Formats: sequence, C-alpha cells, structure tokens
Amino acid sequence: MEITKKKLVFAAVAVAALIVLMGLFFNWQVIRERSALEQDRENFAKLEKEAMQDELDRISEDYTEQYNKLSGNAGEMNIQLANDSLLAQLTAERTRVNRLQDELKTVKATNARRIGELRGEIKTLRAVLKSYVVQIDSLNAANERLRTENQEVRRNYAQAAGEASRLKVEKAELTGKVELASKLEAAGISIGLLDKKGRAVKNVAKLKTIQMNFIIPKNITAPVGEKAIYARILTPNDEVLQRSSGDVFPFEGKQIAYSCRKQIEYTGDQTDVVLYWNVEQTLTSGSYRADFFADGHLIGRKSFKLD
Repeated sequence: MEITKKKLVFAAVAVAALIVLMGLFFNWQVIRERSALEQDRENFAKLEKEAMQDELDRISEDYTEQYNKLSGNAGEMNIQLANDSLLAQLTAERTRVNRLQDELKTVKATNARRIGELRGEIKTLRAVLKSYVVQIDSLNAANERLRTENQEVRRNYAQAAGEASRLKVEKAELTGKVELASKLEAAGISIGLLDKKGRAVKNVAKLKTIQMNFIIPKNITAPVGEKAIYARILTPNDEVLQRSSGDVFPFEGKQIAYSCRKQIEYTGDQTDVVLYWNVEQTLTSGSYRADFFADGHLIGRKSFKLD
C-alpha cells in the first residue's frame, strides 16, 4: 500500500514536471515565433523603405523633368503667367520631395505609424504630379498652337510685305513710265547762224544771231498750259552764254544759267518753237552746243560749229 502511494506521488510529480516542461516549451515557441515575426516585420519595413525611397527618387526625377519642360516653355503673356504659377508650385513640391527623402533615410523601420504616414504623402505627391503633367501638357499644346499661329502670321506678314514692296516697285516703275511718257521732247532741232541781214553765215566774225528751231511733238499724256522753254548755249570752253547772272532756272535741285527763254502755250498738239540769241560778245571758233529744257527736264540737244 505504501509502495502504491509512492508510485502515485512519483507519477503526480512527473506529470507536474511534464506540464511545467510543456509550458516552458510553449512559451519558448511563442517567444521564438514572436521574435521571428518581429524580424519579418522589420525586414518588411526595410524593404518597404527601400521601395518608398525608389519611388521618391522616381518622383523627384519626374518633377525635375516637368520643371525643365515648363521652364523652357516660352509663349504669349497669358501662357507665361501660367508657367510662372506652375513653376512656383513645382518648386514647392520638389522641396517637399527632398524633405521626404531625407526623413525616409533617418526614420526607423520599426516606426510603422510614421512609415505609413510617409507612404500616404508619397501617394499624394504622385497624384499631384499627375495633375501637373496634365496642366503642363495642356500649356505646351496651347503654346505650340500659338507658335504655329505666330509662324502663320509671320508668313502672311512677309507675304504681305513682299506684295507691298512689289507693288511699290511697280508703282515707282509705272510713275517713272508715266513721267517719261509725259516728258516733252524737242524734235527736228536746227541751228541757224545769221548775219545782221538775216542771211546764213559760217564766219564767226559776221555772226549776229543764233536762231534755234524745233518742234514739240503731240503728247496726250503731258500736262497742258503755259510752259517756259529754256535754251543754254555752251561755248567750246563749256561756258554758258548769259545776259545776266540772274538768268537761272531750277534743274535737278540746283539753279543753273540759261541763255534765252520763251513762254509757250502747250495744248498737247504739235507745237513749233523758235528761240533767238543775239550775239553781243566776241565769240571764238569751235564747237558749240545748245541744250533745251522744259518742265525741269532736258528735252533736246544740238551741237554746231563756228568757223
């Protein structure tokens, strides 16, 4: 009976010891699994930090790309104002990205709450970036349309300027042709050398009168009315025979001397003109020339000789 009692006590002790051992084993197993779980969580947090860092790097590059794209976008004033506003916003977001990158490097992997907050901020940054991309693409498209329109305007302006220049040249040419067509002409010029009795002579010693005859042909484009016809008789030394130093008329912006003049009434029809120069000075032998002017133009020229 006593032996049986001892066996029971031994059995009870063995069961209690077994229970204690089982409890210890269970606690050890729980601790080990908890430690493994914490390690897994820490490893996962590290991987998540690395993934978030990569995402921030990509976002930073994307923001920089959009900033560079926008800063090189030149357009009209309203486009430029929109550019400036977006550039300011992009600059602020890039600063925010840099701050998050710096914080992510220092935050502990065990700080699950802050990592979760950072994850949310990164998601917000990506969403904001997408909205900026849409706005920038819209601005670039608008600016490209403006460039195309400006190029078209410049082409049209160049064409219009070219056409205006061509018309100006044509007008100048036409004006020149009209002026040329309306210019009077001295045709059939003859020079008569007469003595005191009106007879033709060649000897300079007997010369008393130089008679100059010509006709002005019909010209329907020339202005009609009173016209002054001027004759300049030039000696062999290219000196103008002149009565008075005040006998001058305008020609090509200057006042030039004339020998004699005649006022005629020009109607547009053929008109005969006769001018006389009475010789009162001593002339020398040689080649002379008579030039005729009207309406500010040289209308004819004739050379003659005196023996």
